[in-house]
Amino acid sequence: MKKVISLILIAMLCVTTGAFADEAVIGGADAATDILVAAPSVPASEDIAIKLIVDDKVVPTETVTVNFRTLVPLRALMESTGAEVEWINDTRSINVTRNGKLITLQIENSIMSTPDGDVALDAAPILHNGNTTYVPLRAVCEEFDFKVDWDEGTKTILVNAPDGCPYVDLYDGMTLAEVLEASGTTDEEFTAQTGMSYEEYKDKPYVLVENSFSLAKVASMNSMTTEEIKIMFGLEKSMADDTKWGEVLGSLTMKAYIENLTPAAMYGITAEQALESLKATYGLGDEYTLETKYRYVRTIMETKELEMAKELEEQQLLEEAKRAADLAALPELLKNTIKFTITMQDGSVMKGELYPDVAPATVENFVKLVNEKFYDGLIFHRIIDGFMLQGGGYDKDLNEKEAQSINGEFYSNGFTNALKHEKGILSMARTEDPNSASSQFFIMDEAAPHLDGQYAAFGKITDGLDVVEKLSKVETQTADNGMTDVPVKAVIIKSIRINK
Repeated sequence: MKKVISLILIAMLCVTTGAFADEAVIGGADAATDILVAAPSVPASEDIAIKLIVDDKVVPTETVTVNFRTLVPLRALMESTGAEVEWINDTRSINVTRNGKLITLQIENSIMSTPDGDVALDAAPILHNGNTTYVPLRAVCEEFDFKVDWDEGTKTILVNAPDGCPYVDLYDGMTLAEVLEASGTTDEEFTAQTGMSYEEYKDKPYVLVENSFSLAKVASMNSMTTEEIKIMFGLEKSMADDTKWGEVLGSLTMKAYIENLTPAAMYGITAEQALESLKATYGLGDEYTLETKYRYVRTIMETKELEMAKELEEQQLLEEAKRAADLAALPELLKNTIKFTITMQDGSVMKGELYPDVAPATVENFVKLVNEKFYDGLIFHRIIDGFMLQGGGYDKDLNEKEAQSINGEFYSNGFTNALKHEKGILSMARTEDPNSASSQFFIMDEAAPHLDGQYAAFGKITDGLDVVEKLSKVETQTADNGMTDVPVKAVIIKSIRINK
């Protein structure tokens, strides 16, 4: 259950800013149990007591040891920083959202999907004891620009968020009653936590509840003195301790807002530079300076944010309509095919078809390499059961064979490609550079919707899916050069040929 008081508490000290694989990496409703995260460089021991501290606040949690790695709950960590954690049962995926940024992880997929591209993890998320998930902590934390340290002396994991506090617009525009219902907090719990009357505030906007706290109340809830808060925000020393927090916020200058209430520092910029960014983002005139009261600027910012949100919604609706139209037109594009055959060293065969009307440049490149017998003797160097088989770039000694790169033909790179990454689909591997695909391709072992629109799907195995399933089960290891998911026994491609 989320404690609404934590959101109210953080809202005291934060406001929304709004302004602010070596191999080709192919990408990658609440869970019934906590999601676990591998702690960074923490020695694993059955009897070790690990403590998790986030922004100087202890997060109650229990640690476990799995495969000599100490684990802590991801949900406890991320929700303590204002993030939301969601378990998607159908795809066995985990969504983590913070400050509007979404990252997605998937069981047994060593790729983490982010708005800036896919990130390779040093270990894929797996299920522990059949129903609990864990993933590498440092990779997740650093994706949100958290700083992660380990204190050996006190056996403590220290996590610090760059903005020092969670995003607070989660319940913006809702009444207190709606907030409590959404967070799973009862009116009795609210009253016990805040000392405030639920009946008095239940129908009022949530922001009025937070603004009703006094300066002294805010200080107490954040384990600070009123003097420390006054210094932190540059408030007048004469300000009374019983001043309502709404009045405190209203007294802040833009300088105090920028220096204390935004993550500007994480970008390594000055207050003056941050103000120029705000002006450009929200259309503020030169009359707005660092000494302008924040309350005068906020109304303009909120209006602009609503306009931007409406424009984004309209854009998303247009994109959804276009994709629906592209999907409806796809069957016609799949009629023109080029047949091919993959023969493995062990004699097994996979046959399929390429779709030049879907991804013309990708198909042309693949056919060219096939005709040059480029793939003969290369291997599937990366195999993840339940995900995909990746090959076409390395020999059995893991020596890379290079080829000319091509433009990525997929939605996020400005190309129309409605082909979904379903079982048997061929797609091009790439790095974070959308135009870095060359010779490496991957064959889907199972559907992976999070890859749709992110990679250039260009063909499909139509005969030999049993071979794909068999190969997906081979034993893998981390190679001496650091490559992960490498088959222990080389899976060699004898040849790939275009059927005449």
